[in-house]
This record gives sequence, C-alpha cells and structure tokens, in this order.
Amino acid sequence: MGLTSACTSNVGGGDKYASGSGDGSTGSGASTGSGSDSDSGSDSGSDVGSTGGSSSSGADGTDTTTAGGGTGGSIDRGDVTFECDPDALPSVSPLRRLTRLQYENSLGDLFASVGMASVVDVAESSFAQLPPDGENESLYSGNDERVTQRHVDAYFGIADAIASEVTGSEEARAALAGDCANDETLSEECLAEFVSAFGERVFRRPLSEAELDRYLELNEDAESSAEVLRGAVFQFLMSPQFLYHFEVEGIAIGDDETELSLSPWELASRLSFHFWQSMPDDELFEAARDGSLATDAGFEAQVARLFDDERTERTLTKFWHEWYQLDGFDGFAATPAFEAFSSGVNADDELYTAMLDEVDALVRHYTYETAGTYRDVLASNLILTTSPELAALYGIEPWDGEGDPPAFSGSERSGLLTRGALLVEGNELTNPIKRGAFVLKSLLCEDVHPPSDLPAEALALPPADPDMSTRERFEAKTANVTCAGCHSHINPFGFVLESFDALGRFRTEERIYDDNGELQNTIPIDPVVEVELGDQEFIVTNPVELNDQLAQSGLVDDCFARQYFRFTYRRDESSGDSCALAAIRDGVAPGGSLKEALRDVALGPSFRQRVVGEL
Repeated sequence: MGLTSACTSNVGGGDKYASGSGDGSTGSGASTGSGSDSDSGSDSGSDVGSTGGSSSSGADGTDTTTAGGGTGGSIDRGDVTFECDPDALPSVSPLRRLTRLQYENSLGDLFASVGMASVVDVAESSFAQLPPDGENESLYSGNDERVTQRHVDAYFGIADAIASEVTGSEEARAALAGDCANDETLSEECLAEFVSAFGERVFRRPLSEAELDRYLELNEDAESSAEVLRGAVFQFLMSPQFLYHFEVEGIAIGDDETELSLSPWELASRLSFHFWQSMPDDELFEAARDGSLATDAGFEAQVARLFDDERTERTLTKFWHEWYQLDGFDGFAATPAFEAFSSGVNADDELYTAMLDEVDALVRHYTYETAGTYRDVLASNLILTTSPELAALYGIEPWDGEGDPPAFSGSERSGLLTRGALLVEGNELTNPIKRGAFVLKSLLCEDVHPPSDLPAEALALPPADPDMSTRERFEAKTANVTCAGCHSHINPFGFVLESFDALGRFRTEERIYDDNGELQNTIPIDPVVEVELGDQEFIVTNPVELNDQLAQSGLVDDCFARQYFRFTYRRDESSGDSCALAAIRDGVAPGGSLKEALRDVALGPSFRQRVVGEL
C-alpha cells in the first residue's frame, strides 16, 4: 500500500487529545486571534497549539533556533534567556480581568462573609453565558485576556440577579447591611457603614472619599432602602475595581515612575489570587490594613500560610493539569476495533479519572508528603494508584494508601511519561507524533513551526496497513526532506513510547485490528531511538531510559521555570523577565525542593512589583 510522502503531525494542535480519534483532524498550527468572539476586546495573537509562548533554552541559558528542512519548518528554542541582569527593568504588567474561576470564587467568598455564599446560584443562567477561559487557545486558561460583549452581558446578568436576591427580603438586607437596612428611610450613616465595609471587600482596598461620596449619592431621591442597597450592590459588582486586577496604588521605586512597589492591599490580592484563585480572606486583609504585609517577615509568613492551605493545592492541581493538558480527554470510542483492542479492560470515565488521580497523587507526594524535586516527578517509580482497575491495567497490585508506597519492578514502567494519563488515547491507535510533540513542547518548551507550504494532505494520518507497524507508517509519512527538519526531533520521543499502547499498557508487540475488530497482524515493537537533548545525543532503548535522560537534563528545569512563570504571571515571558525565570529555574534545579520552588515564586522581587507603561 503506497504512502504519501507529505508530513503528518499534531505539532500545531495544542490539545494533547486533538487527534485521538485517528480521523486526521490534527491541528494546523495556524495563527489565531482571540477565539470565537468577533467582538473581542483584545486579540491574543497566540499560535494554535503553542505552549503559552515560543521560548525555551538550553541548560546554560543559551537560546537557539534549529531550522527545519525544505520550506521553513523549525524548532524554536526562543530568545528569552536565563541570564539575570539585576539592573534591567522587569516587563510591563498588563491590566487583566479576573479569570472566570477567580470571578466565581470571589463572588462566593464575598457573600460568604454575610452568610450568603450560595447566592451565586440564583445567577446560574447568566453564568452559563459567561465564556469559559481558554477559548483563545492559550495553554493556561488564566492567560485568556479577552473581554467580549458576551462577558459584559453575563456580568450584567449576574450582578442584576445577585443584587436583587441579597436585597429582596428583610432578612437578606439585615444580613447584608444590618438592621438599619430595613428602616423606611435609609440613613446616611447606615449606608456609609455598609458601603465602606462591603466596598472594601469588593475593591479589595479601602474606598477613597470620592468613591464613598459617589455611592452615598444613591440615597438621594430613592424610593426605598431596598432600592438604594440594590443599586449599590449592582454597581459594586459591575465596577472595574471588582472585575479587574487594579494595581495602580504602588510607590515608585527610585526615580522611575513606571516601576512600582505594590501597596499592601495590592499585594494581598496578588497573593490570594495566585495561590487561592480568589479574593483575600480576613487575615490577609488585616495584614494589609495594619501594614505587616509590607514587611519581609509579615509577607513571608502570609506566603507560608497561603501555600499550606488546601486552596493552593487545588490551584497547583490546575497548573499541572493545564501544563500537561490532562483535561481534554473526550472519552473512549464505541467501535468494534476499540472493543476488541480493549477486551478485558473496563475503559470508561472512571478509568481515566483514576489516571488523573495517579498524576495528582504523584505531584502531591513530592510536593507535600516528602521533600521531593521536579526530577522526582519525572522519574519516579512509585506506585501511587489505589484504583484496582488502573492497577490491573499496569499488571500490579494497587497501593492500599498505608505506609510508604511500593515501587514498580523491572524496567517496564517508571517516570511521568509512563503513566496512563500521559499515554491514553480515545481509540485503539497510538499517535507517536502527538506523543513526541508533547515531550518536545510541554516538557522541553521547544515550539514547533511546521513548513509554511504544507500540502492539504500533510496533516492526514498515514493510511492503515496491516503489514506495517505504527512506527513504520509514520516514518514513511515523515521521511522526505520537507518534514525531516522538524520530525527528526519529534519522532524519536514518540517512537520510544510505542512500548505502550493506546490504553497505556506495556507491550512488546503491536496488535493491528481492522474496522470490524478482526485481528490482522502482530508486529514486534522497536522502541530504540536516538534522541537529542540540547547539544547531546543519546541512544534510548526504552521509555524508562527516556524519562531518566529527561530528568537529568537541565532542559526540563528551564521549561518548568517558563511554564510556572506563565501560569503565575498570566502571560508569556519577555526580555525583562530573565531574573524571575532564573530564580524559578535555580529553585527547581538538581536537589531543589519542588514545594519551595512552587511557593517561593511569590518571594521574588518581581512578584512584589509592577511595571506600567510610560506615564
């Protein structure tokens, strides 16, 4: 059976599962704007499938671009280095809205303070209209900076519903603003007390006199106390100070008015939204109010307190899931071929959930339960799954959750890349290009740019052939010079992972089925490859060796720093961020505590500062 020589890949598809169905619907790698909204307020201009930026570097901080062959394909290692210049001005911090998660969490926490946390439920229909973050193809949903008419309409509907609910009864008004809220005429003292206290939580700082006076004007010519309070709540919830991260109150650092040291109130918000994805709690507000947050000792104490809270663990789970693209799985195919391939395995949502739980347990173990490192996550051979179904897939006994976890024996499975969540597909077919591109882009931060003049058939998967292994089919598909420039870097990572099938089971032979589920052939697996990591090349004979080489490579530490920077600061790194990058990278380098690296990003100077455009 003949094979077209045009390239195939998922290098342009940001979703790890984009071509899981094997139908050739891989990403194109074309540039996109801000997503599906034509009325977007901002255009991110990100590349479909980019890992939040096209930058990476070698272990020494040297950045290069490896040109592909033919018509312009390339592997981009970026141009932002780790060489810290302490005199360089950090990059400008953009004005950003609250993410959808931050917005929802803040509404819940805001009204929880008056015993009405569940009030957000009354706005369910409006919440359904609020666009999900990530529609602009950012790897991290928090880096979606769009503000569209859909956002505005949803904010309006949510504010209107909540304002009506929390002022619609005497009991609700009393809980919100005290017994005086039910007086026939709302006194200025009662309104001022409510506006000051509630407004401080909404704005996440005390109101200015001008802001207080503006809200007090609502009491002029009002027909009822309920009307005044409803208007105040509605305006608060629609205010930019609530919907955006305003950081304009800082003190200029030296003579440069564009570099600001964040005020204690701004710092409280930056801390809470980073670690908790929500507004500050009472203790953090008090630390801002009494000034202790502005001291090194007070700030470090709050960082430690916030990090040890379970809300931070949820945030870090979100980081790992978005980085490793774990939440895009659409389920398993219901086809005769997949049914035959998965015989004996209960392939359902519970199995995939167990795979996610295993990754979460792996990261949690090396972050909170032991003094682990990022390299431990990459190379660990510990058995942390408690799921009988996933353990059976691995051919082991599940961990009972007591004592020290056992370890995988032999050389079949060890390290992050050998876990089911990183291997599973939606059907019986593996896609070594997709797997290889994930390693290259997500773990090494090397962005892939396909040639500009790929023919239409280039993105189609190679046709089935019962006499060829998956590796042989993809090798033939990507053999020509136009493809080889990129695929000589991508393919080896995927080919060594052919030791695992599309369910994540270890194998030495590939079983090939036709569409009717009939077994057509059994072909030996050849996992031996030569991989390039930085300026070194290695012969790798199995996935465990690949994990070990990756874990020992400084490239993964560099990439961790870039990815956590992007998640923390909600933007790609740029030329002024080398010091922040270097601090994260140095914290996670060999022997560095993963917990401290994840926590101490907040202790760096750039976290406590903001650079604005020229005033």
